[in-house]
Amino acid sequence: MIQMRLFLLVFLAQFAFIGCGGGESGVASENVVESVDDLDTSTLVFRGSLSGQNGYSTTGDVEIFFDEDTNQYSLIIDNFATDDGPALFVYLSQGRFALNFENLGSLKALGGRLRYDFPADQFDPSFDHVLIWCDQVAQSFGEAQLTP
Repeated sequence: MIQMRLFLLVFLAQFAFIGCGGGESGVASENVVESVDDLDTSTLVFRGSLSGQNGYSTTGDVEIFFDEDTNQYSLIIDNFATDDGPALFVYLSQGRFALNFENLGSLKALGGRLRYDFPADQFDPSFDHVLIWCDQVAQSFGEAQLTP
């Protein structure tokens, strides 16, 4: 039992030391600029600013729009830049620790303007953060607290 605990402690310590930045993600390194032209009639419902977490550099402006005609939300991350790492995703989360969250998908690029569309039934009103999340070690690269 003690040996198992020691093994787990050493194993977890290795991940904490290596972190999520220990490998390349395969995310596009060039900037991507996705269109937002169709959001002219949508309502801006939340916004926030990304800041780096856990020693990673992440910046950008976050806006979430709602289109009543399509019953769909659009998350826009503009002026975006982040460090690379394996298994990076975009989460809507209740709080900054991804305990109750919705995974919007893999990070599309390390910079530019990114867009993630999702149906209204995927949005939980308790979501108050956008996270750039590393699934490999359950660690945030960046977070934005959402405000109305």
